[in-house]
Amino acid sequence: PTHNLIQEMAPINENFKVALLEIMDSTRQKFEKALQNAQNNGIIRENVNIRQVSNFIMTGYAGIRNIGKLYE
Repeated sequence: PTHNLIQEMAPINENFKVALLEIMDSTRQKFEKALQNAQNNGIIRENVNIRQVSNFIMTGYAGIRNIGKLYE
C-alpha cells in the first residue's frame, strides 16, 4: 500500500511525500539493522554494502507487489 501511495500521491502532494519518505526511511533502517546484525554474526560477508542490499530488497518488494496486481 505504501508503494501505491508513493506512485499516486508523492508527485502531487508535498505533505504525503514527506510522510512517505519518513515511512520508507524507517523501513530501510529496520532492514539495515537486521542486515547489519547478520553481517556482524558472519551470515553476510563483510564486503557487502548493507545500504545497497536494503534498497535492493525494498525496490524488489515494490516491483513484486506491482506486478502481482496483474495476477489478482
